[in-house]
Amino acid sequence: MRESFPDPAEFDIEEKFNYAAKVASVFKKVIAELFVWLDTMEQQTAFLQKKEEGKVEKDKFAIGKGKSAVQK
Repeated sequence: MRESFPDPAEFDIEEKFNYAAKVASVFKKVIAELFVWLDTMEQQTAFLQKKEEGKVEKDKFAIGKGKSAVQK
């Protein structure tokens, strides 16, 4: 997909253009969600690496196992 939105001049029927626009919109939303997920995984990886190295402070008031001040 070279363009971020379909060119109306390329379609002879409005229904085809509407379908292409909907598909492009859904595609953009999925890609945006993937970027958010990748960012979350990157942050989680960095946190777990710090935890493995012992560089994470433990919160004395956290409830449950594995809670730390960095995770808040």
